[in-house]
Formats: sequence, structure tokens, C-alpha cells
Amino acid sequence: MKTLNRPIRSILALFLVVLFLLPMAPMAEAVSAAEITVVLDGTPVEFDVQPQLVSGRVLVPVRFIAEELGAEVDWDASTRTVTIEANDDVIILTIGSSDFTINGETQQMDVAPRLSGGRTLVPVRFIAEALDKCVDWLHPIRTVAINTADERRALPLYDMTFPLTVDGIRVHEFVLEDGTLTTWNDMPVPAPMEGIISLPNFPTPRPLVVLLHGVTRIESIHDPVYAGFDYLVQQLAREGYVAVSINVNVEYTLDYGESIWGGWGYDLFNQHLERLKAANAGEDMGYGIDLTNTIDFGQIHLIGHSRGGELADIIYRRDRIEGISRISSIIRIAPTVLRYDWEDPEFDPPLGVGPHPSIPVGIILPEFDGDVRELEGQSVFDDVLASGESDSILSLVFLRGANHNFFNRFMERDEGTSQVNRLTRAEQEQFMMYYAASFLALVSGSRAPWGAFAASYAQPQTMFGFHVIASTYIPAPQAVIAVPSAATAAAVTTSGGASAGFHMQIPNEDGHFNHPGVSSDKPLALYDLQWSRNGGAATFPLLDGNFSNHHALSLYIAVDSSNDQNPEGQDQAITVILRDTAGESRSITIPRGTAALTWNPGELEQNEWSDYPHWVGHMPLGELRIPLALFGGMDLRNIAELTISFDQTNTGAVMLSGIYLT
Repeated sequence: MKTLNRPIRSILALFLVVLFLLPMAPMAEAVSAAEITVVLDGTPVEFDVQPQLVSGRVLVPVRFIAEELGAEVDWDASTRTVTIEANDDVIILTIGSSDFTINGETQQMDVAPRLSGGRTLVPVRFIAEALDKCVDWLHPIRTVAINTADERRALPLYDMTFPLTVDGIRVHEFVLEDGTLTTWNDMPVPAPMEGIISLPNFPTPRPLVVLLHGVTRIESIHDPVYAGFDYLVQQLAREGYVAVSINVNVEYTLDYGESIWGGWGYDLFNQHLERLKAANAGEDMGYGIDLTNTIDFGQIHLIGHSRGGELADIIYRRDRIEGISRISSIIRIAPTVLRYDWEDPEFDPPLGVGPHPSIPVGIILPEFDGDVRELEGQSVFDDVLASGESDSILSLVFLRGANHNFFNRFMERDEGTSQVNRLTRAEQEQFMMYYAASFLALVSGSRAPWGAFAASYAQPQTMFGFHVIASTYIPAPQAVIAVPSAATAAAVTTSGGASAGFHMQIPNEDGHFNHPGVSSDKPLALYDLQWSRNGGAATFPLLDGNFSNHHALSLYIAVDSSNDQNPEGQDQAITVILRDTAGESRSITIPRGTAALTWNPGELEQNEWSDYPHWVGHMPLGELRIPLALFGGMDLRNIAELTISFDQTNTGAVMLSGIYLT
């Protein structure tokens, strides 16, 4: 008989006794374990048949996990046996039997393989450790972490994907009888009830998506700016939504006075909903298409571009003031942001509404925005991250190469601020279709969180094939473990030519770093980390050393392109090291190409209103998210140190706004 090699002997010894890292279940029968995550080298594994708990063991489909780990698997239906070949060893398992053979020698396991959903399920540790992998059970977050045996591991780079639907749809442009708005002096204002609507080919009522356009040059309030979203309306209908893009020109015009805090837009929205509800009940409202029993008004989603992004926020807030909760989510594209002056209640919302929506929100920021130049939407994310005041997901995507206008076909001019690596109109439309479809699939519950939307994943290098910097606020459990201040920066321990300073970004004052969305009343505190040679390091004091209740470690970081320590056009790379109180450590290499550490194009420019040159171009802080499953093999309950090692490049400079646990 062949002598078993070390990995196989090790797994058999562990497997045939107690798999001590996995929780014991009180019953022998399988129970659902859909909430259990299996993470392979930092990336969650998606199974077509969910893992199961059987007598305290996590069972997974053998073919998928084995082939993913490099083993060969064969199934013999006549004998109901599975043959696994790995490391020159042959393992034969039989469905329903606790006996198995390895290289011809019969052994026994305490949990027999089983069939479920046409798949053979086996204990995950049995396969993984047989292939010389480290296996950890992270009990608080119910995650099986499978990693290479090395103490140094690499953050995975990947493209977040989503399959768009191509089913047929019905599209129609409608012009209904005008509504009427009123002003403070009771002057009647015409409310054009116009738009485009697209219906999916579904037999049951579907969620409603309402699109709100922004401001552009028009000759009449009837100009069809709303039709510029025809591509998105049609795609959303293919995905199973009733999508409507409505005319909101009157909200932005001054021909009849001024709309106060989105009042006209809110009234327009309500009048459209009233007519859609009547048509849904079977009345002929003039849409030119039968809407009977097509809309589920229990799910209403808003998508707004530019001022329309601000209007979507206002609609949600006005609803809350009225005690209404009917908006399920919002996507804001290159949005303006409503600034509150609580000293003037006539022009601002009442107190008590809250600064941020407590529903899922997605924000898209174009890199070269010639209209909303300061990318105000960034401030919304920064406020939520700092305050933790939202109890829903907030997704922020900085889209490389995009400009303000190309999201709406009616807006013909390219309002970009640069010609570097520009996206075409067709490319921006394609990204928007992918993002809206994936975000709505997430918030409607038709797709489990993944990629940028899930804490168990690293942030993607690209989304749908497009270069982005993605950041995601995911509510509880969340913890802050390092925040920059003059005192905490002084407490950072540095070595090997590295330095850690404190920088406060204030608009129009000294300092070249240019994170978007920063205002004079809300300056941005930053760790300024620099290194002059390979091998330097910075170790941070931690506010909380218990990482075990969380899924990921998140550093909000950006390359400071204005600093000469960063070679022109070069992305950065670092290593993040955790060390527990017992001295065990794990090192995660963050390679070049990681989205948050990409070079930010721009140039220094002197202007007449400042004494200092400023960086023209944005340096957005992005989320560098490291799944804690990558740190398997150490005590995440007792972390003593977090170190950033600058061992990947010779020189560099990055800004860091904080370190969080998600």
C-alpha cells in the first residue's frame, strides 16, 4: 500500500476526530445553512446548492469546491461513488456510507456524504485540507475561511459582473392632460404630464422605477429631456420593472417663480403616481398602453440625474415629513446636494427629518464632471461613514472617464473637464444599465449581496468591465478602529524611512490633496503617510482590538498624486499586517491595480484667488476592503497591532481618512 503523503495524513487525523473549529449542532439531520459563507483566498464561493450543517459539520458540493481547489472529481452513478484525485492520492467516497477508501485502505468518517439538489455534499474541511489549504471557522460571522498555507496572502483583484436580461418589452411615450401646480400667491402653474414608460413581459404586478432628469438648456417646459433616459427605461423593463421617465422641467424653470425645496417636483411626482394608480386599476388615462394590474406600488424606486438626484432625495424627505414611507431605494447620478440653512425654515425642511435617507442609496460620480464640478455626492457618503446615521446600504462609485451629460441622451454637449481616457456616451449608458440593474436586484431581494455590495468581498478592481473606485457603507456591525487627528497621527509608530503626519483638507487653503465633496464647514482630517525607500512601515494604535464580529477591514485611502514621492502615472501597492496578542501575524499584499490605490491624473495650477497652487483633478478616497477571512489562522478577538508596510514600491505617499471594521 502506498504511504500517505503529509497533507492527506493530516486531514485524516483531523477529520476522523472532532472538527473542532466548526460549531456542533444538536441534531443529526441536515439543517439549512444558507447564511454560512465559504471564502476561498478572500473571495466568497457561490454554490448552486447551499451548504448544509450535519451533526456540526459544514457540507458543501464536492465537485465545485474540489475543482476550484485543483482536484479531479469523478462520479459513478451506478455505484453512487465519488472519486477524488489530489496530491497523487485517490479518495473514494460512497453516498450514505461513513466508510471511504484512500489509496485502497478503508477508513471511516463520522458524517457520510449525501445527495442534495443533484449534488454530492461532503465536509468542506475534508477536501480543503487534503489539498494543503488552511481552514478556519470564523464563528461570529459564520464563515469558513479557506486560504493558502502561507502567512503572506494577496488581496484578490476581480471584475464585478451582472447578467443583463434581453427579454422583449413594451415601450410608449405618453402625453396626458396637464396637471396644475400652485405658487405661494396662488398663481397657477402648468404641470406637463409627459414621459416615457416601459413595461416588462411579466404576468404579475412589478416594482415601479421613476426616473427624474436634471437641468439643461430648453426652449419650452415641454422639451423631452425625459426621453434621454429611453435606454435605461427599456433595460429596467427587461429586468422586470415598470420604468417611467417623467418631465420635471417645471421644477427648474423660473418662468412662474421659484419652486421652494422641490415643491413643484414633489407635486408632479404625486400627480404622476395618482394617474398611474388609476391606470393600474383599469381606467383609461391616455397612456396608449394597457397598464391594468401591472404595477406593484409597494416597491417604488427613484433614479435621478444631476438636479434630479437632488429631487429624488427631496421626495423621500417630504414623504417622511408627511409620515409616508413609500420609496424603497434611490440612485443618484452626478447629483447636486441640497444644502440646509436651518436659520431659514421657509426655505428648508423642518427639523427631525434626519440628514440621510434610511433606505438603500446608490451614488454615481463621473470623474470629469464639468457641471457639478466638486462632485457634491461624495459628501453624502463621507457624512454617513463618519456619523453612522444610516441603517441601510450606501453605495458610492467613482466612474473613471465619465462626464456629467452622457448619462442622458438629450444632453448633447460633453461637459467633461479632461480628455484623458474618456468614456463614450454608449459606454456610460452601458455602465448605467449594469449598475441600475444590479443595485435594484440587490435592494429588491432578487440577488443576495455580492461584490461591492457585500462586506465579505474585497472591493472590485472593475465593475462590469469599467474602471471604478467603489466604496460601500454597510450598517451594523460596524466599528471605527483608527481616526486621524493630530494626536493619533503622533501616536503612529513609523520605521524604515516612513512618516505619518496629520493633514486637514480645507478648500482654497494650503494643501494640494483634492478629495471631492469637501466644504469649508466640514474639513477633512487625514493621515498623511509617506515613504522614501522600500521597507518602511507605519503601525497604528487601535480603538478596538476585537475584529471577530466583523466581515472586513476597510481603509479609506487614496494616492496623493501631487506628491513627488509618487512617480508620475504609477499606481501604488502596500502590505497590511495584523498581529494578535499571542504574536501570530498575517500579511495581506495589496497589489498594483487595486482600485483605491490607482494614480489620479491631474496637475497643479495657480489661480488668482489663492496664495497656493491647487491640484486640478480629483483624488477620491476609496474603500480598500480586506475580507477578514484572509487573516485566517490568528485570533481575531485579540488584535494588538495593525501595520501598513511600504514594501511593494520604493517611494510613495497616500492619504488615509480612517480605518473601519464592517
